[in-house]
Amino acid sequence: MAKQSYVTPESLLQDLIRQYLDLGLPVPSDKINRSIRYTRSTRNLGSCSLNRTTGLYTISLSAYAMKDEKEIRATLAHELVHTLPGCMSHGARFHAYGSIVEHHLGIPITSRADRESAEKSGITDARMAKARYKIICNDCGQAIYRLRRCKLTDHPESYRCSACGGRFTVYKRA
Repeated sequence: MAKQSYVTPESLLQDLIRQYLDLGLPVPSDKINRSIRYTRSTRNLGSCSLNRTTGLYTISLSAYAMKDEKEIRATLAHELVHTLPGCMSHGARFHAYGSIVEHHLGIPITSRADRESAEKSGITDARMAKARYKIICNDCGQAIYRLRRCKLTDHPESYRCSACGGRFTVYKRA
């Protein structure tokens, strides 16, 4: 019986750092915290933060990103681009480095998880379960979920459905 290997997110991160360096990308490998922070975020699959005091980058992964190795790898690759100079936002430099990574490593680097990835990871289900507000289009039935009050929840009459132009009704959960 063959041994089944388990690849940890930390080992995937180390592998990606090595691959980025092999591509000649200016990864500050000595400034990246080797321990990944795990969250239960329903708003994103991962994040990268810079501690301005220590100069260390910390990469976080949502439990919802942990569905399969491919999703973990894509999320880590995206967050690792944020450690490159001038890439903390999703600006032109971020997209330029993302294109290099995608071309050479075959890992798509996007600014947002596509709907399929979000649904596959369960992040949309978790967000819907936590939402305090459900906004429904009266014409096409499209549902929008909000965790907090916003202009749309307070004044739905000022907004139209992007799919059909219909008006909204807001339902608040107890």
